[in-house]
Amino acid sequence: MSDSLQEQHCTVHGQVIAIQCLRDGTSSSFDLGSVHRVTAYKLDLFSFDQVRVRFDCLDGAAFDISEDDAGFSLVMTAAESALVGLSPVAEWKPSVTAEPFAVSETCLWSVLPQKPTMGEQPVAP
Repeated sequence: MSDSLQEQHCTVHGQVIAIQCLRDGTSSSFDLGSVHRVTAYKLDLFSFDQVRVRFDCLDGAAFDISEDDAGFSLVMTAAESALVGLSPVAEWKPSVTAEPFAVSETCLWSVLPQKPTMGEQPVAP
């Protein structure tokens, strides 16, 4: 991790995740209890890829954090505890980073049923 890649500082307060933007000092937060979907993806930053995780909340807000952000591992540990069935980073990260130049967006956890994409068969609960 490079300090120059840190865009945010994330802290965990129980089930509340606080995010402070290092560029402009603005802050935001969300409660893990309000999350309905967690998605991982990667950004191609030319010489390397950066893994990011998006937390989608029931009110429509979305919060993205980067593996380079301060507190990333604390947030993911808290999420793994609060969101039953969310796999540890070590289990899903290889599939997100495997294919070069691909976004590799992967749903890690969801409480809402997923709509099948065209040609995909729905999965029975």
